[in-house]
Amino acid sequence: PGQDQMAAAENMPPAERDKMVRGMVEKLATELASAPDNLAGWLQLGRAYTVLGDADKAADAFDHAARLKPGDVEISMQEVEAILTNRKPDDAIPARAVTLLKQIEAVSPDRPEVLWYLGVVAARAGQRDEAKRDWQRLLPLLPADSEDRKTVVEALQTLDKS
Repeated sequence: PGQDQMAAAENMPPAERDKMVRGMVEKLATELASAPDNLAGWLQLGRAYTVLGDADKAADAFDHAARLKPGDVEISMQEVEAILTNRKPDDAIPARAVTLLKQIEAVSPDRPEVLWYLGVVAARAGQRDEAKRDWQRLLPLLPADSEDRKTVVEALQTLDKS
């Protein structure tokens, strides 16, 4: 949107503003249907759907972008994040996300979020050694005093107790 559209949107009631934003996003989606090779457009669409809370459409847009730029782990991570949006901590991690996480790990083995999620998947599947391996690889990547590190240490202790 242009600056004048943004200024007008600021003065709109929330429902009207939401309708306007959704209209712009749908317009972008329509434009991309006739420009399927527009990487920047697909990334923009994925981010827009993420902001709107439409995780499935966001994941699909990021998937399309990833096919335009194979091997780009940042795009694949955006797809994983979209897939995992709005899920509760105890929800299963969908197979689509697990597949992407394993692909990302193959290219970028020291991504903390990948190691965390793969450890979660392994722990839930009863594969304690695999979970332990992932989380032990994760520990040195986290700041010593961080909450994330404490969470990983607690997860490892839980594994040891089970």
